[in-house]
Amino acid sequence: MLNVVCDALRRVGHDDVADALRDAVQGGATGTEVLGRVGLVLRAHDAQRALLNADEKRAWGAMMRDVNRGQPLQVVRYWLRRLARG
Repeated sequence: MLNVVCDALRRVGHDDVADALRDAVQGGATGTEVLGRVGLVLRAHDAQRALLNADEKRAWGAMMRDVNRGQPLQVVRYWLRRLARG
């Protein structure tokens, strides 16, 4: 999944986001930390998902499901911040 999303981001010219995802995985010491870092990157750049094709969007969604399963409170925080932004 990570490779699919990183390759897709590079294809659409967002090498910086792909690099941030790779750094998030490599920089995590525990599984929980990796999920948290990946989740932060994906949420911060969620607008980029619209640029991907259907298979790539599914891979992005699968990664987010894994992140959300591993850190359910982050989902609540994310939606509260989005609501606050309007």
